[in-house]
Amino acid sequence: MQESYNDYPQSARNNARRALDYKAENPDNDCGTPVGWARANQLAKGERISRDTIARMASFKRHQQHADVPYSEGCGGLMWDAWGGTSGIEWAIQKLEQIDKKAASKMGSNFAFNAVGIEQSQIDRESGTMIGVSLISTGPAIGHGLYVDQRSLETIEDELDDSKLPAYITHRGALFEDRLTREVGIFTNFRIEGDRLLGDFQAFDSFREDDARKFNRLFELAEKMPERFGLSIVFSATSAWATPDGDIPMGRFPNNDSDRLYDENNPPEDALFEFPSIRVEEVSSADFVDAPAANQRGLFSQIDKSTTHKMTKAELAQKNDELVAEAEQLDAKIAELEAKLAEGEEEDTGMESLAEENAKLQDENEAMKVEIEELKAKLAEHEEEMAKAAEATAEGEEQLEAARGELAKKEARILELRALIKGSDPVQFAEGADDYTPAKVNRAKVIAEYAQEHGISEFAATLRLGKEKPEIFKF
Repeated sequence: MQESYNDYPQSARNNARRALDYKAENPDNDCGTPVGWARANQLAKGERISRDTIARMASFKRHQQHADVPYSEGCGGLMWDAWGGTSGIEWAIQKLEQIDKKAASKMGSNFAFNAVGIEQSQIDRESGTMIGVSLISTGPAIGHGLYVDQRSLETIEDELDDSKLPAYITHRGALFEDRLTREVGIFTNFRIEGDRLLGDFQAFDSFREDDARKFNRLFELAEKMPERFGLSIVFSATSAWATPDGDIPMGRFPNNDSDRLYDENNPPEDALFEFPSIRVEEVSSADFVDAPAANQRGLFSQIDKSTTHKMTKAELAQKNDELVAEAEQLDAKIAELEAKLAEGEEEDTGMESLAEENAKLQDENEAMKVEIEELKAKLAEHEEEMAKAAEATAEGEEQLEAARGELAKKEARILELRALIKGSDPVQFAEGADDYTPAKVNRAKVIAEYAQEHGISEFAATLRLGKEKPEIFKF
């Protein structure tokens, strides 16, 4: 089971509770994501949280620049407190470093040694069994700078006894992860035969049913290419120098030389092997792998006891440091990805509102397009009316010009008549005439008198007389 923790400070709980109270009092507040508020609830209740959760808290450090924003003015301060506030996030950073250092320190006592091949095994694919599989054999553990002797096999057998040992495919996550539900079967019936520790493998029915392709591949490899892969047991152990008089633990002062310590590069003179021997304390699993370490010839063949390479203590330390650095980089990468995921979740609400706003803008755009088309139609009608009005104006101007021409003609005629009236001779009335006739009267005199009487011009008088007494002008 993955370990969990709840030793974060009380102030972190108080910060989370304060954020939750504000959220409850302001239900319309849309700050944060379900992930952030779930974290606040965990902290406020003092629940235990996993390393992954602690890593997410630590990664929230990147939002510290918004921590002082008042709740009522933005989301920065509110969500900072929801994740535990300054005290909670600083605790997460320190706790994460502590957890990872502790995990890295265990690497020196956890091992995964490969065993010999399967050529001598009885394989039955139909029943899903491999009988007599060699888990580990005596000889140098290549690449580990350790030796597997007979006493090593005995400590493993004593530890396993009548237990059932889970089996996996590959060592992925063997030392630091919870591999529950990845099991493909179990090993039982452990016994030592010569220089090998044997066990019998039984595949799970669920492995055959749920992952038939991998099941068939595993058994086909065991049947046709047993020399190309093997078993590797995962265990924790100490090491000691094996001598004829028994084991000498690492670091023990020799009786005859108090200035020296026994370590990987400083064996006692009567050491039986050139590497320290392992003494197993706990066995975790047996895994099918493709790169033997303690044995080079597959699952069931004899061990190759020739020494190929001995890693020095400095090389082992360097390798350990490299693995620790890789683990830290992976953890940092995971934390970064989880932080991005959390950040993406926090942005979901904003994205939804943007999508809604975009939809509204699209609707408004469509409405504007319709309105523009209507305006274009009205403009076309207006232009048509303007064209008709322009045409009518042109006709009016032509008529006006014609009227002006007629007026000019009439004015010319009036002038002509005036000249005639002004220059005409007096009309003689016949003697004995009873009636007055215009021909007998001087028209100019009549017009002049009429103009003087009415206070108008002779021209106006002529026109009026032409209407009132047209007979004056008859010859």
